[in-house]
Amino acid sequence: SEFMANATFAPEAFVKPTGSVAISVPAVTATKAELVLTPDPVEGFTYYWDVLPKNEADILMPTDQDKIAYLISDVEEAMEYYGKTWAEYIDEGVVEYTYTGLSPLTQYYAVAFGVDANGNVTTGLFKTEFATKDLNPALKSWVGTWTVTSEKTFALEKGGETGLLDKPTTRTITIGTKSPGFGIELDETELITAGLSYTDGLE
Repeated sequence: SEFMANATFAPEAFVKPTGSVAISVPAVTATKAELVLTPDPVEGFTYYWDVLPKNEADILMPTDQDKIAYLISDVEEAMEYYGKTWAEYIDEGVVEYTYTGLSPLTQYYAVAFGVDANGNVTTGLFKTEFATKDLNPALKSWVGTWTVTSEKTFALEKGGETGLLDKPTTRTITIGTKSPGFGIELDETELITAGLSYTDGLE
């Protein structure tokens, strides 16, 4: 969801600190970051974590408390939409996760804070800064908007032609580092590597 410039911080949501979270980012590419979150204590302490673009976060949420307030509001909005509870958004124990869809040459925060199953914040904000790398030059040459023509067209119509037809089709595709909207995410083993994606202009 979009950042909320008017997010407010509610100090009454805080209770006595119960633990901490150490965040490390052992590997980073142009579009991905490997995160390792290690809580102390490992058992009996729950927390929420996320990744925020550093520049946007510092402008719209200048303090650590503002960042927590934004994330709390974001989760509660998602909870209402999906009919879920805080218990489904928090973690306990060590988390190892590869975060994808990042932009090249961009600074980010990996952040975490303690929160219980009732949404009560139990610690301050823990954050680690990292920066993504540039795209491989060979991949950069793929990024852009292209007009492509296929020699055949696959048609699937009710009461009409179905199957592969000897009819060329021209359309526009856009290849980028992450998929806007309902574009197709490309797997590293398919078509193009390193998390590139494309959207197809064919209607």
